[in-house]
Order: sequence, then structure tokens, then C-alpha cells
Amino acid sequence: GAFVPSSTCTASCGGGQQSELFVVTTVEANGGQPCEFPDRYTRTVSCNTFDCGAPPVACQGSFLPSGVCSASCGGGTQQLTFVVTRAAANGGTSCAFEAGAITSGPCNTQSCGTASPVNCSGAFVPSSTCTASCGGGQQSELFVVTTVEASDGQPCEFPDRYTRTVSCNTFDCGLIPVPCSGSFVPISGCTVTCGGGTQQLTFVVSTPASNGGRPCDFEAGATQTTTCHPESCAPVNCSGAFVPSSTCTASCGGGQQSELFVVTTVEANGGQPCEFPDRYTRTVSCNTFDCG
Repeated sequence: GAFVPSSTCTASCGGGQQSELFVVTTVEANGGQPCEFPDRYTRTVSCNTFDCGAPPVACQGSFLPSGVCSASCGGGTQQLTFVVTRAAANGGTSCAFEAGAITSGPCNTQSCGTASPVNCSGAFVPSSTCTASCGGGQQSELFVVTTVEASDGQPCEFPDRYTRTVSCNTFDCGLIPVPCSGSFVPISGCTVTCGGGTQQLTFVVSTPASNGGRPCDFEAGATQTTTCHPESCAPVNCSGAFVPSSTCTASCGGGQQSELFVVTTVEANGGQPCEFPDRYTRTVSCNTFDCG
């Protein structure tokens, strides 16, 4: 079970109170553990605790690859995980998906008989210090090409070593510095499913530096390559399991419930496929024990 809001917050900012209701989705049976709270248990929690003068910050995020493509070319599928790059704050709009939400998408769609296009990639990096530590200054930036286009790939928007001047340290001199935080996350599947390959990573900034705080060691979008799948190329069988995708229509005496088959490991190297395809749905009996 889980708590769900059962009332609106008593304040839109500055701190209010809100009721939450515990809803049991599956009743324990056959000696199973009971829930920590009874069904329909109500509690009061704090809400909208942010300062009323703080501007709303909308959540930002995107789905990024988090699994191996099922094919090295010709089109396959790949697990994607939603990564929040900026959390909602001060009553800003929430992301459409929770951090860690999983879906799947196409990958390696290039033809198996031709070389894949390689697009140019690069980024601006500071080439001088800011002329002011706060209150607004000027700074030079240099565009550095990290990957040259090949096989009819797209060129970069700017030539290598292109220089521009930008504003910097525009924050009020009285604000508190906020350091940058971020990490590298996969943006491509491994080049092999076993035997040792490579995988491209990109740097995702989760909290941008502001008010003169320390910048991240890497620019947002910076790429690097890492090793992956060092394990031997023994056959890998598909594995997966059915998980409930709806609540039971009855708490006892027998009901119906939907289940979704989730593939957790895709077969590889001649391994056995799963009995059911990923996202296969079935209806099963549930809570068949006697109500008395």
C-alpha cells in the first residue's frame, strides 16, 4: 500500500498542512506480513514549505539509455531510465515522470551493411577568467570539437576553436554560492553484449553552479568512453517475471487481477528467449482464500 493525498495543502507557500490516506492495494494472506498502517489510515504532513518569495523552479529531465541494445545494428530495443537533471522547487511544475521511471525505445537503427553516420560533437569551454566576481562581467569561450563528423554525419554548429564573448557572474553580490553537481550517465548501449566493449557516457548536470559557486569538473554534455560487458561470451538466457499491474477485484473469496511480464535480462549469445514477450499482459485469479 501507499499514502496518497486526501486534501489540498492549507497554504500555497511558506508551509501548510495536508492530509494523506493510506490505501492498501494488496491484503496479506496465507501468513504474509501485514502493512505497517491499516487501510484508510489518515495522517497529517507538512507541505509547500518553500519561501513565498522564492521563484518557482520547474522540474527538468529526460529518458536516457540504461540497458544494452538488443541488436548491434538493424534496429533493436533498449531500456531507458528517466533522469531528473533539475528537481522541482518552490512550487514549480513537477516532471511528467518520476526519477528512475523505466521505459524502452529503439536503438541501433542503422543498416547492418553500411557504416553508421557519426555526428560532430563539441562544447564551449572558458578561455579566460570573468572580468568580475559578481554583479556581471565578460568572459571569452572557446568551442572545442571532441568528435569530428564522419560517414555523412552532421557537422558541428561552430568550427573548432571558434571564440565568443559571453556574460558571466551576473548574480547579485550578496547571494549565497551554490556549487555545481552532476555525473556521467550512459547514452549508448555497449558495442558488444560480452567479451569486453565500449560505451559512450555523457555528463549530466543535476544542479548548475550559481551565485559564484564552484563549477562542475565537466561541461554539461561532455562525453567520454568507458569499458563494458567484460564477462565471457557464454550464452545468456532471457529472464523476467510477471508483476501485478492492477489491484485485485476482491479482498477475499476470489477475484481477478492483471499482471505484466517484465523482461529483466534479454537473451544473448544464443541463449534461450523468454516464454513471454516484454510487456505481455495476462489476467489471473487472486485472493482466492475463504472470506470466513
